Amino acid sequence: MIDPVTIGVAYKAATSAIDLIKKGINMHKDATEIGDHLLQYFEKRDEAQRLKKELQKQNKRKQHTSIESQAIEEATYEHNLRKKERELKEQLYWSGHADLWQTIQKKKIQIKREREREEELRKAQIQRYKDMILYSSILVTLLGFTGWIIYELIIAINKR
Repeated sequence: MIDPVTIGVAYKAATSAIDLIKKGINMHKDATEIGDHLLQYFEKRDEAQRLKKELQKQNKRKQHTSIESQAIEEATYEHNLRKKERELKEQLYWSGHADLWQTIQKKKIQIKREREREEELRKAQIQRYKDMILYSSILVTLLGFTGWIIYELIIAINKR
């Protein structure tokens, strides 16, 4: 079971990664070293968001926490993370790594579109299989019904 403390730890890990990036920028490290810390940040941020969604699903089943405390906690985490990310973006821009940030944003959009396209193709393929099964079962039913009619006609003709 996921508790709010686990989400807090994930958010703390994400903000720690941002602090490492800022230190790297201040020490004039190159883009590859900063990139490793950026990767850690985005992974931790995504993990925190995933954990939050899982906790929300669990909270729909269990209503143990108050709505106010949950809302305050989530809003605080999200606000702090957005603020840290905005500071990180500004620091990257001012340190001469603006192209790195822009490239990351472009790649995120590109990868998201590719994943959406793949998901649409997968759903379309599943729908084609469902349609094929439906049409096949209708065809088999019609053939069976036609065969039964022909059988009954043959029996009726032979009785005369």
